[in-house]
Amino acid sequence: MAKSTCAKCGGQSFECIEIQPERSHYVLMSIQCSGCGGVIGILENINIGSMLEELKRMIVNTSQR
Repeated sequence: MAKSTCAKCGGQSFECIEIQPERSHYVLMSIQCSGCGGVIGILENINIGSMLEELKRMIVNTSQR
């Protein structure tokens, strides 16, 4: 299996950094190279899956009363 590499410097170590772009009301997660900081991708800061699971749990608990 191929190992992911940074397109800018060829590094193979990455990190997630919280960012807030200018004129934005939202915080995002930047996946970037640990060596040079080259951005590989952007993710939403929230985990929608875990939010849905929490809502499901709340609905189930409410309906069981």
